[in-house]
Amino acid sequence: MKKNVIIIIVSIIIVILVLSSLVVFASSGRKELTLEEKVTQEIKYVDNYLVSMLGDFNGLNIGRYLKEDNSSEWQFDSLQDNSKSKSKNETTNSESSSSEKSSKNQEESQSKDHLLNNKPNSKDTKNGVLANQGKYETQWETIQTQIENLYQTWNTISIDLNSLNVDGKTILAFNDFLNTSTQSIKKKDKLKAMNEVVKLYQLLPKYSRNYRYDSKETNVLDIKSSVVTAYVDVSNEDWRSAKKQLSGAITQFTSLLNSVDQNFQNQTLVNQCYILVNELNKAITLQDKEIFFIQYQNLMGKMDIL
Repeated sequence: MKKNVIIIIVSIIIVILVLSSLVVFASSGRKELTLEEKVTQEIKYVDNYLVSMLGDFNGLNIGRYLKEDNSSEWQFDSLQDNSKSKSKNETTNSESSSSEKSSKNQEESQSKDHLLNNKPNSKDTKNGVLANQGKYETQWETIQTQIENLYQTWNTISIDLNSLNVDGKTILAFNDFLNTSTQSIKKKDKLKAMNEVVKLYQLLPKYSRNYRYDSKETNVLDIKSSVVTAYVDVSNEDWRSAKKQLSGAITQFTSLLNSVDQNFQNQTLVNQCYILVNELNKAITLQDKEIFFIQYQNLMGKMDIL
């Protein structure tokens, strides 16, 4: 009898230990984002969102995969769910940093493969730039929906930026440009609306620089900001301003390529982007809007997965 009691007690202890280890394992697998990581992903979301919106002003299919599979909405929603139990910026455990980094790299690689495999087909003659024959139809309905949805998204992001002590004036500037963008979109004033929307994009590298001054993400945002601004200038046929923006982007990209700590997983992709930025510059020299749009569409499809 005594022997049976001992066996039962040992069995209970073993069960408790197994259950405890499973709970610990499960909790360790759920790595919460730090506030900086969360904001970086939120800025990336707005980056893709605005590039897609600006493309719609000229009927370009930039970021079409985001609209088709709703991955952008899923990404932003998941960021909010991930942060519900998180009050302030937290530090992660250094003991498991190597295994977490390996897992993170694998997830990023899979994400990039997914994005690459879901890009719009540049050979699709129906939606091609040249098929438009110089008629760039603005997708006003889509743009109106996008700008309205951005208000709700920005409410959450602005709170996170404020928690990172990002300059309050630059946060409020986004709200101001959002309002002026909406007013121009309501009037269907294409040139003015594009000029206002691009001001929203130009704020993104400023936010990133506030908490990640010389990071890869900040440097890429700086380059993309110059390229996106050049795209708007070309849409307005302001070739001189576009040339100036592209010259700045090439200088920034050259500096980034020469950086020792550039930390790019896919160097081939980086080189392709650098070549495409230079090709955009050639299109500006030719003052050919169609060639510029073709190269711009190809470039932005690659730069958002750097």
